[in-house]
Amino acid sequence: MFKVTKRYWIFLILLVSISYGQLLQMFPWQDDHALMFKLGNIIEKAGYLGRGIFGEGPYKYTAAFYYPIFKFFGYSIPLFFLLSFVLYLFATFSVYYVVSNVFEKKLGRLAGFLFGAGYIASDGFIRLYNSVGTSLSIIFILFLIFVYWNYYKRKQFKFYLFALFLFFLATEFIRYRTHYLISVVLVFELLFLTFTKPIFKSIKNSLIRLIPFAFIFYRYFIVAGDSRSGKVLEFIQALLRGEFYQTYSFFTSLANLVAPDWLLNPIINMIPDRLINFVTSGVFANSVLNLQPRSRLIPLIGVFIFALLIYLIFKLKKNRRWYVLFVFWLAVNIASYAAYLPTNAYESTNRLLAHSFVALIGAFVILVRSNKYLYYLIIIWGAGNLFNSFNLQKRIILNRSNPAKTFYSELKKIVPELKKGDVLYFDVAESERQKFADSFSVAQMPEETAIAWQYGIDRYDIRRVTEFSDFKKIIDSGVITDINKKELKINNIYTFFYSGDGLQETTSEFRSNFVKKNSLNEKLRFEKIEFTTKDIKNGLEIEFDEPIKSMVPTNLQIEIKALPQNLSKINFPIINNQNMSKNPVAKNERLRKLAFDYQNTKELMTKNFKVKTSSIWKDDIGQNLFDDRKDTYWRADRVLWSKEGAFFTLDLGSIQLIDRFIWINGYSNNSPTKYTIQTSVDNVNWKTVIEKSSTKRIEPNVLNVDKFDSLSARYVRMNIQNTLSNDSASIAGVWVVPTTFAELDILKAEEFLESPFGYVPNTESYLNSLSALNYFGNIQFYWLNNKTNNFQTQSNSVIKVKYDNLYRLYDIMIPAGGTKIFNLNLNQLQMDGVLQIDKIYLKSK
Repeated sequence: MFKVTKRYWIFLILLVSISYGQLLQMFPWQDDHALMFKLGNIIEKAGYLGRGIFGEGPYKYTAAFYYPIFKFFGYSIPLFFLLSFVLYLFATFSVYYVVSNVFEKKLGRLAGFLFGAGYIASDGFIRLYNSVGTSLSIIFILFLIFVYWNYYKRKQFKFYLFALFLFFLATEFIRYRTHYLISVVLVFELLFLTFTKPIFKSIKNSLIRLIPFAFIFYRYFIVAGDSRSGKVLEFIQALLRGEFYQTYSFFTSLANLVAPDWLLNPIINMIPDRLINFVTSGVFANSVLNLQPRSRLIPLIGVFIFALLIYLIFKLKKNRRWYVLFVFWLAVNIASYAAYLPTNAYESTNRLLAHSFVALIGAFVILVRSNKYLYYLIIIWGAGNLFNSFNLQKRIILNRSNPAKTFYSELKKIVPELKKGDVLYFDVAESERQKFADSFSVAQMPEETAIAWQYGIDRYDIRRVTEFSDFKKIIDSGVITDINKKELKINNIYTFFYSGDGLQETTSEFRSNFVKKNSLNEKLRFEKIEFTTKDIKNGLEIEFDEPIKSMVPTNLQIEIKALPQNLSKINFPIINNQNMSKNPVAKNERLRKLAFDYQNTKELMTKNFKVKTSSIWKDDIGQNLFDDRKDTYWRADRVLWSKEGAFFTLDLGSIQLIDRFIWINGYSNNSPTKYTIQTSVDNVNWKTVIEKSSTKRIEPNVLNVDKFDSLSARYVRMNIQNTLSNDSASIAGVWVVPTTFAELDILKAEEFLESPFGYVPNTESYLNSLSALNYFGNIQFYWLNNKTNNFQTQSNSVIKVKYDNLYRLYDIMIPAGGTKIFNLNLNQLQMDGVLQIDKIYLKSK
């Protein structure tokens, strides 16, 4: 195929121009913003880059590679990406050259084509932050192996010294990608040099040769290593404990490397669901991983691929040692990252697969040399990668780079200059969240960094916020802090709405509305709103004649008349909810009454609750445990958690006779897997009543009931020792159940109380339920604005309406979002009554 050109390097230039030529149209993304900031503030420490031109730590020299360009041309983004392109081209030449010289020209041309086609690990070459370093590391490692091979063939000491020097260069300049490299050198020694005759002498010489490599490794990765180094030992210990699901990352990443997603996903989608469910019911169907059946199939494919790679070792007759070296290199690189995050799989384009990609090409070359029938299959594999590499970068330019360029161009037109103390608030439409995140996400530094380098200011001199609650806190405090924690007074406030129509400035509207709404001297004004209504299932839809401005929280006053359904028109039993017809509480009048008593008791008890926690994380405070909201959590400090565990102590206010502890989990990934429940009457002497260990994933909003023998207690403590993800625990709600409700199934009672009119057996139950609720029913309100195409609500967007056939005024608050509110929906959660709206007022100052 490749014999048509004698000057193969020209073909490689054209090939890489197709696979990665679109780099020149790209824009910095994520960590690239940290790099851009570093270039403009070269002496300062920036993220992981360290201080000075050459930097510090694993990412030393990252900025130095680009600094000469910046020094002469400033922020010339295409030139930065041109450097990345050129280095990838050199890496492609290196693959071609080394394979051609170790094996033969034909195989070198194949290897050069496969690497130049790209796609695999392309994220590592698209990101400026990693691109140059990743390409250089591949060049250094390839020539390290090539030179070491020359030492093996010629036994000239200069080749050994050169190999040692290349190992030093790789570890010095690209430490973040070469932590495993010592193992490749070790295996090369064992395969090619150690076991030659005389054996003992060759072993001794190998040990002597390895000492300088080991010293460099020790100096760079043991002495100067970070906390992640210990993860390898933890990974091995987990496997010895039988936690084989932790091989998920390794096998899935291997599958994604050998069978890229463009090839694998269509094949998986053709397999029937039943077959997938049957095949994948084993080790990877683990609650920690929480994978869908089709996702569980990928690591199984990885297991098969790994077994096949091992099997071929014994089938090969030629170049077996080279094949073993390449397979080991491929596997050890993946394993080094899989050990760090064993439940995280790396997709085909992930930058961490770059070295394994080169090793896989080496293994393919050996297999082609031994089996010529594979040649065209591998060519097709490479052609598929080339096609998908081109399309991937086309999509990135269209969906990521161009929107980011447009965003910052529009921002600079609106705000030509930023000063210390400026605050920017961006309200983002749901449809544009990903594009907005792509414009700002920095990962290792504050998000303000993405703006700061383009305006020539420090990232701590300004604030960029996207949540109105955070924005209001800043405005109320009137200050932000700089890098030295020195308070800076707010100079200017800029607000924007980012939607599919681009960046819209809302500063003037916001300033006038917000200043009025926060003015203590202004009196409340009530502006009548014109509207129309229409009946919908379980409620009403309200459409405003003119949209209501929504840059700030909107306070409405609605005059509602509600009345229950006319008894003469009701056919019993009422079945509004089929699930309720099977609920034993809903079907039994005595249990219905008991459930209402339980609800009243619970409300009275929680009003007196106090809590003490081991620690908190940001706004996830202890009071969230009993605020009657399932979307707010208490969460232990994520840093202290690993050292001290977590607990909270609930003070009931008085001694109570209780027999159950109810709790609602927060994040399912952080489900408690080991915890105890303790009780006390004096907060000194404690009794353990529950002790549980489980690997079950607990979904949020699900009630967990821990039952124990009836006892007297004023204090209840939950001690959480471990969670599913080993991250800090989060709990959404807690309460206790008095023993007087011992016969009540709490899960069924809570289900009934959410929809007491979901099933009503007869007239008596209907009237008793109305009386028990004092003719009040909860109504959830939803709003539609131009921030999203769907109606929105929150767990606390509820009004308690009296069903007494009288017009009453009710206040509702719609959070800030978008610029216009079009509709409002009222949904009856408990009653199935009749709603009428007379007037709506917009409350303002």
